[in-house]
Amino acid sequence: VHGIDWLTTVIHRHDEFIVVNKPPEIPVHPTVDNYAENAVHQLGIAYGERLYVTQRLDVRVGGLIVFGRTREFQSHFNSLLIKRRVKKTYRALVQTQPSAGRYVHFMVPSERSPRTVSAMPFPDSLECALSVRGVRQMESLFDVEIDLETGRTHQIRAQLSAIGSPILGDALYGSAHPFEADGNLFRGIALFSTSISWM
Repeated sequence: VHGIDWLTTVIHRHDEFIVVNKPPEIPVHPTVDNYAENAVHQLGIAYGERLYVTQRLDVRVGGLIVFGRTREFQSHFNSLLIKRRVKKTYRALVQTQPSAGRYVHFMVPSERSPRTVSAMPFPDSLECALSVRGVRQMESLFDVEIDLETGRTHQIRAQLSAIGSPILGDALYGSAHPFEADGNLFRGIALFSTSISWM
């Protein structure tokens, strides 16, 4: 968290919430062994006010995330998530081209990673659904646009791996190559939250 100008990560400010471009490799919220080195704590210091976590974004993933400025907004946003009225779009770089279309997998309930998914449902499985909307070739890589329908932990990472297109730099899910482009080595993995909308 050190060396990050947290005020510049805020791309939209509203009376009830802020939208932040979270840097990769930064946790969203505190844990038992990490109270301070996370986005919500650092943003709270920068703004001088308490902020509320409304959603999660993997530590290794960068991009847009919403923080509530009031408990009321936090509760409202969480209810929209449950009703699937929040639309989230991601982009990923992969080395193997996936086919466009909707993908449904079923995840093994577990607190351990990597998360395991199956093409067939089984007792107590968690449904994972996403759509690959666009695939654009960039030299030896493919830029993939993804609409996320459900929000399971590591869902996009596990599903893209399951269809043979692991995310660049994501060794946990089968990528054999670091997140590197044009001779530059980047932090995190090549997965970004690019838009969030709700109604």
